Amino acid sequence: MIIRAGTGPDCTMAGLVEKPDRAHAARLAAHHGTDRLRLLQGRVRLTPELLHHLRAIARHSASEPKLSVALAANARNHSVRVVTNTNPMIDLGTPDT
Repeated sequence: MIIRAGTGPDCTMAGLVEKPDRAHAARLAAHHGTDRLRLLQGRVRLTPELLHHLRAIARHSASEPKLSVALAANARNHSVRVVTNTNPMIDLGTPDT
């Protein structure tokens, strides 16, 4: 869950909470307000700064970086814009094996 900062169309990522349970999500809503919370849908536009950040994480990690966590870490030093989609989306789910 993304915690947004700012108002209107120019919001940025202030933080990220990975898969909060119901109680944690309720505390986030009470603390930040529901208007500041968004679900991460997995759509990202890569910038040179984010690619540099991902490369640095990958060099110092035995496993591949998780994109949502890398985005949250990158947001601490760079502005990560949050775009809210109000149109219905199709969840393609897990590909068949």
